Amino acid sequence: MAKKADWKRISTLGSDYEWGHTSVAAFTERLRQLRPDVSFADPIYAKVGETAMAPYITAVLSNAPDAVYAPLFGPSLSAVLKQGPGFGFFKRTNLVSLMTVDTLQSQGASMPDSNVYGIARAPFFALEQSPALAAFIEAYRAAYKEYPTDWAINAYDGLNFYAAVASKAGSVEADAVIAALPQVTFDGLRAKGLAVRALDGQMNAPVYVGKASMSAEYGFPVLTEVEKFDGASLMPSEDFIEQSRAKSK
Repeated sequence: MAKKADWKRISTLGSDYEWGHTSVAAFTERLRQLRPDVSFADPIYAKVGETAMAPYITAVLSNAPDAVYAPLFGPSLSAVLKQGPGFGFFKRTNLVSLMTVDTLQSQGASMPDSNVYGIARAPFFALEQSPALAAFIEAYRAAYKEYPTDWAINAYDGLNFYAAVASKAGSVEADAVIAALPQVTFDGLRAKGLAVRALDGQMNAPVYVGKASMSAEYGFPVLTEVEKFDGASLMPSEDFIEQSRAKSK
């Protein structure tokens, strides 16, 4: 969003619980650092799982934002995508939200045809197209008759990483596995050189951002104009983690 020079007025629409609030706070703080010229409307929060999104859509649009950052997921995000066109949402502003493969698949041809941007963890179509990924996609489609979601790829990498750590530890006991975690570097479907930080268990996995567009090849929308962000650059600093822990005591 910082790269969109014409996006100067931002609204936020999050789920009304800890993740939604912390996501809005972190996003707002970072964008203010990158773009001091940007102004923010007061944040709006919807009940977790809310599907009647009309009041929230109209409240957001009343702020005349150039873009809306919406840390939503599941039925609430789907409702914004399906109900928004009735209010001219995607003609009047841009939406930036979680846009994982399962969301893209579920929207299908009903996905708005413009002004939707997404953040994804492991979109199969944007990963480095390695033989290992091709084999995984083929096996997954044979078993489930669909393309793998981000969560399927994350789970596959996660279990294989765990196996590598257990092998390094020579044990599956918790203390041994925890001690071995920072000693293992793993080449997964998402990236090579995946590793977990000892301090907080965070993995340096990349994140992908792009524009949602219908794909004739796949029969559902995918992210286009994709930019890959290295995971290490997105992780909170160790000082930040330590300070946050100290404040919570």
